[in-house]
Amino acid sequence: MKKTRRNLIWILLAGSWLLTSQAYAYDLPATDLDKLNSAQRLAARVYQETKDAAGAVKVLEEAGVERLAKGRPGNMPVKDYLDVIEAYAGYLARTADTGDAAAEYLKTVIKADSKRASAYRSLGELYYRQFQQKADPQFQRIYQRAFARYVERILAARIKTELPQHIIEAVYPQARDICLLVRNLNEQHRLNDLELLFNPEHEISELDLADPKGIHTLLGASFAGLLQTIEGPVTQSTIDIDNDGQAELRFSAHTSEGCQRNLFYKKFGEQAALLSNDLLDEYYRGKRICAGSKLRIVHINNTNYIVEQQPTDTHQLDLQVFELRPSGEYIPHCRISPPTALERNLVNDCQAPVCKNLAGNINAIVAAEGQAGSEWLVSDVAAQKFNAGVVADPTLKPFIESPHQYQVDLDNDGEEELIARLWTPLTGGKLEYQYRLFEKQNEFWQLWNLPSPEEGIGPGPWQWFFIKAFENSNYIVAYTASKDVDAGSQPITKYQLTVYQLTKNQMTRLGVIRTQQPGE
Repeated sequence: MKKTRRNLIWILLAGSWLLTSQAYAYDLPATDLDKLNSAQRLAARVYQETKDAAGAVKVLEEAGVERLAKGRPGNMPVKDYLDVIEAYAGYLARTADTGDAAAEYLKTVIKADSKRASAYRSLGELYYRQFQQKADPQFQRIYQRAFARYVERILAARIKTELPQHIIEAVYPQARDICLLVRNLNEQHRLNDLELLFNPEHEISELDLADPKGIHTLLGASFAGLLQTIEGPVTQSTIDIDNDGQAELRFSAHTSEGCQRNLFYKKFGEQAALLSNDLLDEYYRGKRICAGSKLRIVHINNTNYIVEQQPTDTHQLDLQVFELRPSGEYIPHCRISPPTALERNLVNDCQAPVCKNLAGNINAIVAAEGQAGSEWLVSDVAAQKFNAGVVADPTLKPFIESPHQYQVDLDNDGEEELIARLWTPLTGGKLEYQYRLFEKQNEFWQLWNLPSPEEGIGPGPWQWFFIKAFENSNYIVAYTASKDVDAGSQPITKYQLTVYQLTKNQMTRLGVIRTQQPGE
C-alpha cells in the first residue's frame, strides 16, 4: 500500500493533468467499476464505524483506485469518478504524510465540480488539522476560506446540517456569543441560517403512534387536537430542547394560512408526557404562531437555545434568546430589538473604543443634543477670579458672567479647564451657541485657545460641543444636526459627531460618526 501511495503522490504532483474529469482513451472492465463503487461504500462504513482512515484508504487501494490516476475511464460517469476520488482524498487527508496529495486531489475535484460542498469541507478539515500542528497563518486562511465555501454551498442547496464548533467559529467569528450571532444574522436578513446550520433537530421518518406501550397512550387529546386544528403536514423530529442530554419529541405543523403549531413531549422510558414549560406553553396550548412569528431552536457552544421571533408594527423582527433548563425554567439571555432609524443609517469611520461607545448610545446623545455630556462640575460664577486682561476685554464679559460655566480636564493633564457658554435667543425660538475656554494660571483664569487641527473647534457661533468621559480620559465631541429630504422627498434630520482626543498642546481628530432619521 505504501509503494502504491508513493507512486500516486509522485504522479499527482508531477502533472496538472491528473484527475481531471476528462475521459481518457481507456475503459475499465465493468466488474472493476463495480468493485470501485462497492469499495467506496465499504470504506465509508469502515470509517464511520471505526474512524480508521488508513483502513478506509486500504479498502480503496485494494480495489484499484490507483488506476484512476491517469484520468477518468471513458466508461465511468463523471459523478462516480469524482465520488471515488473525493472519498479517497478525504481519507488520505486524515492519514500522516499525505496532506499534499490529498489537497491536490480535493482541488481537482472542486475544479471539476465547484458545487461539491463536501470537497470544500474535506479541504478545510485538512488545513485545519495542519494548523493545529503548526500555527501557520497561511493554513488558517486556507481552512477559513474552504469552510466558508462549504457553508455557502450547503446554504445555497438548502441542506440542513449541524456544524461542528470549529467550523462555526471559522465562518462566524461572533458565534462564541449566541446573542451576537443572532444579531449579526438578523442584520444581514439571514435568520434562516439558524435553522439550516445550528439546529440540532433530527427528523423522524416513521413513528409508531399505535404502539400501546409507546407514546400513543400519553400523547392523548393534545396531540389529536393538534392534528384536528391544522390543514398542513406534521413534521416529526427529536431534539434535546431542555439540555438534559436526552432527546425530546417535537411535532411541528404548518397550516395553509402559514401559521405554525408546536408540541414537545418528554420521553420517560417507553412513555412520553407533554413537556411543561411556561415559555413553551405559550406556543403549544392553543396558540398558533402566525404572520412572521417563529420559534427556533439553536445549538451553539454545546447548548440549545430558543430564539423567539415576533414581528413589529414596522415589519421588522423583535427577537428574544432563552436557554431552557431540565428543571423547566428558562433563562433569558438577551433581547434583540429592531434597529432604530439612527442605527440603521449609522456610519462610523472611527475605530477607537470611545467612538464605538458613542455609536452604541447615539440615540441618547442625539436626544440630549450634546448640551450636557460629562460637564458635571458647574463652577460658582461669583467666586471665579479672572486675569485682569480678561476682565478688561468687553467681548469676554458676557462669558465671565454666564451662569453656564463648567470645570473639566479637557486636555487630560490633571488640571481642570473652564468652559463658559452663551446661548443667544434667535428668531423662531432657537438659540445661538457660543463658548470660550479658560485655563488657570496663579489662581486666575486666563483665556485659553484649543490647539487647532484642520477642522479645529474655534470660538464663536459654531456647532454643539460636549465632553465625553471614557476609560479615565476626556474626549471632545463636536455635534451638528441638519435638515434634508431623502430620495422619496421625505424630511430627514442628519446628525454628525466628530470625535477629538485632546492632550496638552495637541488635538487629534479620531473620526466621524454619521446617521440620520426621519423627521421634520
